[in-house]
Amino acid sequence: MTAPAATATGRTARHRPTRRPGEGFPLPGAGLCRSHGSSSERRPPHPRGGGLLPLPPPHSPRNPKDPMPRGRYSLHDLHDHTPLGEEHFHCAPGPSGWRYVSRTTSPSGDHLGSVDLALDELGRPIRLELHAASWQVRGAALEGVTWVRTDPTGSHATEGNVRAHAFAGTSPAFLVAMTRLLRLTPDSPTTRVRVVTFTDPVLAPRTVDQSWALVNSEAHATDNGPLVVDEYQVSDLDTGERHSVHIAGDVVLAAPGIELEHLETPPSPRAPAPPAEDDGGAGATAGAPPGP
Repeated sequence: MTAPAATATGRTARHRPTRRPGEGFPLPGAGLCRSHGSSSERRPPHPRGGGLLPLPPPHSPRNPKDPMPRGRYSLHDLHDHTPLGEEHFHCAPGPSGWRYVSRTTSPSGDHLGSVDLALDELGRPIRLELHAASWQVRGAALEGVTWVRTDPTGSHATEGNVRAHAFAGTSPAFLVAMTRLLRLTPDSPTTRVRVVTFTDPVLAPRTVDQSWALVNSEAHATDNGPLVVDEYQVSDLDTGERHSVHIAGDVVLAAPGIELEHLETPPSPRAPAPPAEDDGGAGATAGAPPGP
């Protein structure tokens, strides 16, 4: 996503686009097709401008035996946009929450790692399992968030615990997970959260304070029914850097270093906003995060 990002110095930076002007995000059934087609098609604008979202032929209803969105993201370096690989994913809500499973591959197709993240009905991480470069992390929400990180030999394991709200990392799964935890609306105030992010390639943990705001939510009429695209502004409170994240339901359309390349089935609806008297399970996310 090439929305301008304000930095701590006040300058404006741009992430290099991965698509040429006129190209758009693939939607269910569209594969890798671009923004061509009949002018009579109702096609919503690309979130970044300069193009339209390509529309697939009207799709049949979801198969109840396989209701989950499936697709593929491309991953890129945040600075020079060097391709880092791809993430092949499927995800779906269920009676007890939401789950995301994926595997990542290098630009040459070699296996790099995997993600398995499960949330409860309030958006809290009840199980996380990451694999990268033979390192492994298992974690869950317990007295904040707790995890065990194991080295490639399997002989050394280190346990960690931080009074934080959620996990984070390079996978798009963590962006969707945060939206399901916060359940922001356009009227919600900017919300501060503390996350433990695991950095590639060795899954080293790092605690980060962020703020999230839902700055725009727009329903686009398409031949396949309404497509609601939410735009979030995410700020790193340590550096002052800001960036935008565009999400439709439980699928990331674009974010820094992330592009949706293929989507086989429609996104699942986003988590509903909690009742006014309920914090949606986010606890201290509406104010200061828990103390260290």
